Amino acid sequence: MDSISLAIRLKGLRQKHHLTQQTLGNYLNISKQGYCHYEKGTRTPDFYILEKLASLYNMSLSELLSPCTAENIPSNEVAETLPSPDNLKLLSPQEQKLLNLFSQLSNEEKEDFVDLISIKIFRKRKNRG
Repeated sequence: MDSISLAIRLKGLRQKHHLTQQTLGNYLNISKQGYCHYEKGTRTPDFYILEKLASLYNMSLSELLSPCTAENIPSNEVAETLPSPDNLKLLSPQEQKLLNLFSQLSNEEKEDFVDLISIKIFRKRKNRG
């Protein structure tokens, strides 16, 4: 798993479990900023940190490191991650348009789009550093 995929996975798990970066930093005995680097993909957690995170989220290390796809997410978890109508109101018109267009893509096209955006973000972060 590349650092961007892991970063996205870690952020998603943290949000799903309603945890803060500070809480996770404390749990892992690192600073909030240290944990934030993992979610940005600018640093990769070591084996000890990955083991602690897997234990916290009640999953194996291989599950934590496996790519997150629609096929391996239980349907009840998918429903939990969908934005509520109230949250959609908080999106800008441009973000709403993007979600509408994205919903019209096939699963394969969606995966390609997510890969493209991940690469663009990775390159942007790499050029800053």
